[in-house]
Amino acid sequence: MTRWAVLLGALLSCNAHALTADEALGMAVGESDARIEALAKAVAQGNEQTAAFLQALADDAVKVAAGKVLVVKDGKGLDPVSGQTVDVPADAEDVMLNNRLRGEIDTALAALKLFSTDAALRQQAALALLKEPDASRLPVLEKALAAEKDTAVLALLMQAQAAVMLTGDKTEDRLQAARTLSESSQPEVLLLLNQQLGHEQDAAVQSALKLAVSQVQGKLRWGERLGQLFTGASLGSILLLVALGLAITYGLMGVINMAHGELMMIGAYATYVVQVAFRQWLPGAFDWYLLAALPVAFITSALVGALMERSILKHLYGRPLETLLATWGISLVLMQAVRSLFGAQNVGVENPSWMSGSVQLMSNLQLPWNRVLIIGFAAAVLLGMSLLIAKTRLGLFVRGVTQNPPWPLAWASTPPASTPTPLRWVPALPGWQVVRSARLATSAPTWGRATSWTRSWWWCWVAWASWRAPCTRHSAWAWSTNCWRAGPARCWPRLRCWFSSSCSSRSARKASLP
Repeated sequence: MTRWAVLLGALLSCNAHALTADEALGMAVGESDARIEALAKAVAQGNEQTAAFLQALADDAVKVAAGKVLVVKDGKGLDPVSGQTVDVPADAEDVMLNNRLRGEIDTALAALKLFSTDAALRQQAALALLKEPDASRLPVLEKALAAEKDTAVLALLMQAQAAVMLTGDKTEDRLQAARTLSESSQPEVLLLLNQQLGHEQDAAVQSALKLAVSQVQGKLRWGERLGQLFTGASLGSILLLVALGLAITYGLMGVINMAHGELMMIGAYATYVVQVAFRQWLPGAFDWYLLAALPVAFITSALVGALMERSILKHLYGRPLETLLATWGISLVLMQAVRSLFGAQNVGVENPSWMSGSVQLMSNLQLPWNRVLIIGFAAAVLLGMSLLIAKTRLGLFVRGVTQNPPWPLAWASTPPASTPTPLRWVPALPGWQVVRSARLATSAPTWGRATSWTRSWWWCWVAWASWRAPCTRHSAWAWSTNCWRAGPARCWPRLRCWFSSSCSSRSARKASLP
């Protein structure tokens, strides 16, 4: 049963200022101006029977036949005045509403909700009237002000009344309205004040308006700053894993991977495929498709990266500029492959219900849940990667290979198992992060190219760091595997030597080995 049906059924016994047949017909047919005038008169009565009829109008559930108005639900007719069930004639016509009328009906419904028993609902209604001030709503606002007891709702009602009086003819009313609105912290009030300031002719009112604008801006400033900080943190968390994957790939293999953004794209389309599969075969579990998309995106991106490494990049080790050109060509191949499979149009990835909505912290500060979860996910991945690198045997191998790739091959009888690993599991980082960033935008074949600026700045930093610290390629692998046995007393001088400029010669590095 719809909202209007609930209201109508609950108010059949309400006779005071009851909705009449003429009022219902005046709101349903005729010119827009006449219908809006009839709507304003009906709303001024402030009864919930009118609210039920307006809700039916908003739901397109009203028909007109032979000069009578009917509310139709599931093929059954209902008289909006008496509440009795009636037959629906075959020639009944739908009531037509344009955008202007729909806006007026929404505002009228908000006005009628001022008399609800729920304080939160009354607060929402007062805020809606504050955003859309209308002189015809003054009688309803005065009636609600006389009956309101809640302090927060009362303040909003007074501001809504002041917003209507701000455009009045009397100078005293405009002055008082400016003073009242200066206490507001709503962004909509700032817009109203600026609009009135552009039309105001009285000098005293102009001064009051300027003061009110300054005070409202001061109250909104912290919300704007925190909003910008939160937006930067959410976007920065997306780029964090991109940079992390690039750093590990280049450190372990010396590969300048210009296809890193395309691996993000692969993860995005893997997420899209999982979404389509859940919608088609598991519609009841659609809210949980994102949890299934995480491992799928991880594995898909990792497999593509492993294929890149096994087929092409393993032949280019030690030639970073050639890896740059090779991965750039791979990125073009991946983009064209996605265009061939999915088309050139963007595809959308929907939010699950538990990632929808937002949390309201301030009047002009809302934190969307999808961005909050993105930041938390990035922090969790960063923490897990830090523990993996710092606390595990695999992390020990990774650090050793990163600091000196050739030495592990000379030290071990066979190449360490960690050497071919990077492009198998590091691409999963953009695959993961793209599952998160897909919540903010659609997926497109050229999405990876949008990260080119990030990669360009990253490789500039890598080149600078390599020029500043050439000794980072010293024998950290040998030190990490043998210095543990030698003891701290012998390890520290060797480590200090390896990272000093005196270790530039091969003989000095060889002499420093355990």
